[in-house]
Amino acid sequence: MKRKAVSDAVLFVTLVAMAAVGPGSGTARDVLADARIVPHHASTAAPLDAKFAPGVALQARVGKRADVEASGGGSFSVGILANPAGLDPAVVWDTSSHLVTSQIYETLVNVEEGGSTPVPGLAESWSVSPDGLTWTFNVRGGVTFHDGSSFNAAAVAYNLDRWWDPAHPFHVGSFEYFSTLFGGFKGDSSCRLSAISTIGTTQVLMTLTEPFSPLPSMLAMPAFGIASPTAIQTGSLGTAPVGTGPFEFVVWVAGALVVLEDYPGYWGNGPHLDSLVFQVIPDDDDRFDALQGNTVQSVGDLPPSFSAQVASDPNLKRLWRDSNTVGYLGMNRSHAPLGDPLVQQAIAHAINRQALLDEFYAAGDQVADQFLPPAVFGYDPSIVDYSYDPILAGSLLTLAGYPAGFATTLSYRDVFRAYLPNPAETAAAISDDLLAVGIEATVMLYESGEFIDKYVAGELDLFLIGWTQDYAHPDDYFRPILCDSYLGYGPKDDELCSQLEVALEEMDFEEQLSIYQWASRRVHDTLPLLPIVHPRSLLAMRDTVFGLLPSIGGNELFKDVWIATSWTYLPLVAR
Repeated sequence: MKRKAVSDAVLFVTLVAMAAVGPGSGTARDVLADARIVPHHASTAAPLDAKFAPGVALQARVGKRADVEASGGGSFSVGILANPAGLDPAVVWDTSSHLVTSQIYETLVNVEEGGSTPVPGLAESWSVSPDGLTWTFNVRGGVTFHDGSSFNAAAVAYNLDRWWDPAHPFHVGSFEYFSTLFGGFKGDSSCRLSAISTIGTTQVLMTLTEPFSPLPSMLAMPAFGIASPTAIQTGSLGTAPVGTGPFEFVVWVAGALVVLEDYPGYWGNGPHLDSLVFQVIPDDDDRFDALQGNTVQSVGDLPPSFSAQVASDPNLKRLWRDSNTVGYLGMNRSHAPLGDPLVQQAIAHAINRQALLDEFYAAGDQVADQFLPPAVFGYDPSIVDYSYDPILAGSLLTLAGYPAGFATTLSYRDVFRAYLPNPAETAAAISDDLLAVGIEATVMLYESGEFIDKYVAGELDLFLIGWTQDYAHPDDYFRPILCDSYLGYGPKDDELCSQLEVALEEMDFEEQLSIYQWASRRVHDTLPLLPIVHPRSLLAMRDTVFGLLPSIGGNELFKDVWIATSWTYLPLVAR
């Protein structure tokens, strides 16, 4: 029986625990021994494990981390939309796979809770050579893989070599995350990784072809979870995963469920749960019914349209993940008169973005007051957004020499995205807003491929598009859009792009932050685009669930989760 004790300035919660009965009380292997695979339409209680004694006092910050001074236990079920494609994180792309594998494997670098700043993971610390090329990662001691083998620098290097080198005997699969983010594989002239080595058992060295300060943020992606070399060599990692995480693999019933249980040799704090079950429930209504019936205790992939139902159920609670996406109106400043700053500002003031979100976007989405989402470092809270002010917009057009307005086009494509769930209606509403100040924007619909071709070639005037990050770093927003594909926005902003190159070579985090906040202000002021929305996704759970925090990428961690069956709220006490 494990003990967890963490203190905080908190709301006192008194927990009255009940005797544990039913599937919520046993370990994963107990459940399997009873051959009890719960169908998603059944209603199954999940009471708190009996290891919580009646009357135990717990301390928790509501809606935040669950800090427990008690022994944990019990089983927790998560409803997921799709069967995982595989359990080797390096060769899969889908959300379900990475949600499961994030509990089994760990990465060298983590991302801070509620933000995007890189923090230590399996690497306790890291440093960079003066030329910015060689990164040294100092790996944790006292860590073991679930198969009992040692985690050390050699194990990390083995994983890196497997991802990087097509000649590695177990480089089997696409490894698309690695090739996309590192620019290719070993032997490719575009690959930014040039060497991997170790010093003793505790240091791993990665040598790059050029300075690249976002490396730690990239290594925090679930695709770069470190696997046991012994397990890799069995050739069955995709169905029998072995990592260092708080939960170890038990069984995968394809199309039905994946069962994990707590790893007793885990190096860190946790988990509180004995077992963690991912139940595959493809139908959205069935998944929501399973949550209401307590067959599952959380669901992270319900459409936002379920938000009101979750909020209205007293037995459920609703959280929103921080956005990792931006939807915006692009402006091609090489097409007159869109290159005139007064015209750009007039367009920004003419569009009622809040009305757009109220009418055409999902509950929980936020009006974007700048390009970067709020949780991505480099977001500048000092920026004052462009207000909806059609009178001011008209005055700006007059100052620009267009008192009667002008004609242009507004293009969109025939696809639906979280950043543009109702493209035709949104385009029409924006066109109406512009017409109200004298700008006649003819709406143009294109097939997606043709739209992208015209966008890349700089042939569109105004256009609706968006971007979702590959990894939580501001460079993954600014450079791909405004420096690599700049023709869509007119002449390249050399000052912006040169500063972004400086940021790649700057290894001091505070200096990086300063550059990226400057970039946020630069994009806001020069208006190559008008941000419209930062869409957010829904995380729903039973109201008895504590310690489950939304993740910016949707890969929630469950090691700190615990379930209460009843409690009494007492006054807030600071201590």
